[in-house]
Amino acid sequence: MKDMRKPLVIIFSVAFVLLYAIGSTVNFNVSETCAQVGPCSGCWKDEPVNVSESELCFAPPCIAEPALQRRNAIVDILVCACETAKKKEYTDATLNSQIESAVRQATNGTTVTASQLCENPGILLTKVAYG
Repeated sequence: MKDMRKPLVIIFSVAFVLLYAIGSTVNFNVSETCAQVGPCSGCWKDEPVNVSESELCFAPPCIAEPALQRRNAIVDILVCACETAKKKEYTDATLNSQIESAVRQATNGTTVTASQLCENPGILLTKVAYG
């Protein structure tokens, strides 16, 4: 029986090291969704995330729910896309269309032109604090 302990200890040690190494390099638990409008992109997690350092977390720690992460990421993407559209003086029809489409999708159908949104971003582009 004593002869069996040493090989078992070695086997379990190797198995532990392998599982630890695999677990450290692979993220099994949090998936991410990303979006892009023109040259601007952003991502959000598909499940709640603990947030401790963020301009949107006033009393850390906060829980950032997926819907709020999504909204805030889309606002960032659209603000970035608007900066690009403004620089191009709204002459890039493809970018304008992408901005308008993203707004319709994010707001369940709100129709606004790229220039209307980008010149008055506060009408729709407001971030939400995490709770």
